[in-house]
Formats: sequence, C-alpha cells, structure tokens
Amino acid sequence: MFKKLIFLSISAFMFSQQTEEWDLQKTVDYAISKHPTVQQSILKVDQRKQEITASKGMLLPSVSASTSQNYSFGSTINPGTNQREALNVGTTQFSAIANWELFNWRNFMNISLSKMNKESSDYRLKAVQNDIALNVIQLFFQYQNDKAWLGVLKTQLDGVEEQIKRTEK
Repeated sequence: MFKKLIFLSISAFMFSQQTEEWDLQKTVDYAISKHPTVQQSILKVDQRKQEITASKGMLLPSVSASTSQNYSFGSTINPGTNQREALNVGTTQFSAIANWELFNWRNFMNISLSKMNKESSDYRLKAVQNDIALNVIQLFFQYQNDKAWLGVLKTQLDGVEEQIKRTEK
C-alpha cells in the first residue's frame, strides 16, 4: 500500500506537470524531499540538536536575585527603654544567589546521551531517505517492465488480429 501511495502521488504530480520531463534522479530527489516521514525525521534531528544545547546549558552557573520591602505600623517595645512606643518600621532586603556545580556526572552523561540520540536520529533519517529512494526505484523498474510487456502484448494482439483477418478470408 505504501509503494502504491508513493507511485500514485508521483504519477499524479508528473501528469499534472506535462511541460517538464522527469528523469529517475529528479523523481527520487522529489520523493525524498516531500515525503512526510522524511520531514518528521528532519524535525527529530533538529529536536535532538536542541537537546544537546539544553544539556550543555546545564553546565552553566545559575544565578537568582530577589528584593523585598516590609513596612510595619503600630506600637512595639523599644529594646533600649523597655517601654511600649508607637513605632513605624520599614525594612528592605536584597539578595543574590549564584550556584555553580563544579562536577555533576549526570550532566556529562546527559550530554553524551543527547549526542548519541542525535547520531541515531541522523542514521534514521538516512535510512528513511534510502527506503523511499529504493521504493521509487522499484516502482520505476516495475513501470519499465510493464511498459515492455505492453509492447509485447501489443505485438501479440496485432498478430492475433492478423490471423483473424486471414481466417475470415
């Protein structure tokens, strides 16, 4: 079914564009560039590249900063006189935190795993492209074989028609 779908889509495209003649290489290139499985594999390779970048980003230091402001209104005990006084207090806090892991084995393993996954996706892409090229070439040779058989059958049909004409005379 998959082969028929490829053949029909290529045939429909070729018949709709009668002004241009396609050779086998151009047909294979078109099928490889437009097939949805190839497009998915290309997206998977791009995703794996992003995973490598994200894994390398885990090696960078992390930095965070915060600030807070508090106001307190009312009465409180003065620690110097130990008397209750009306006191309004305002406080402001600033903080900054920087964290840098010097060595985390998991980060290095994630980078290695991401690189292997990308390489695997590259090989899958090549395999998909080769499968599609092989299917198109098989369909091309099937078409050539069927075309040759059509010529043979036309010759046989002409011979049979000629025999019918001879027997009718």
